[in-house]
Amino acid sequence: MEQETNLTPKRTTFLTVLCVLTFIGSAIGVISNISNILTADVSSKMIETMGNSIDEAVESSNNQEATSMQDASDTLLDVNEILDSTNSEMTEAEMLETGEQAIEDVATNAENKSAEAAANMMKSLVGGINAESIKNNAYASILAALLTLIGAIMMWKLRKIGFWIYVLGTAISVIAPLVIYSGNLIGAISSVGLGFFGVLFVVLYAINKKQLVY
Repeated sequence: MEQETNLTPKRTTFLTVLCVLTFIGSAIGVISNISNILTADVSSKMIETMGNSIDEAVESSNNQEATSMQDASDTLLDVNEILDSTNSEMTEAEMLETGEQAIEDVATNAENKSAEAAANMMKSLVGGINAESIKNNAYASILAALLTLIGAIMMWKLRKIGFWIYVLGTAISVIAPLVIYSGNLIGAISSVGLGFFGVLFVVLYAINKKQLVY
């Protein structure tokens, strides 16, 4: 009887730590995503307000760009007229001032273009996010967290099927944001972050997979 007890497979400390970390992470994932579901409407309104502000900023930037381009064009025409005129009565100081104004107008135009690019980037970051997509992503994340939790519990009991359940949960957590937030940077960023840690844990569990004997 004592010999049979000694032959009973036991978890290594490494596998135990991985499972405990998964228990904690999965529990936090479930709780946080329940909160996301409850606050989806408020979050959606905040994002909508941000999107409207970005649209206004882009429109204002476009108007300023058109104005600054026209000013630069007019100023450069003045400079050309000065250079072409041999009998110009404009002083050297006035010529320098006109040249500086042209440079300033060009610089302003460049700044407006940079501001517009930043605004468009922000719009691509938050565009397409609404209450429905937030809730759908939260539901998928809860499912993924429950699957990884179940998988970890089964691996805690040294069951092989637990590893594959964990892999399925990880795959859902990575793919869901890409599908739900299609064409949105939020989805890509979320998938990259979850994918990094998900793949890392899958690899660590795979290293210990030989301990899963049931």
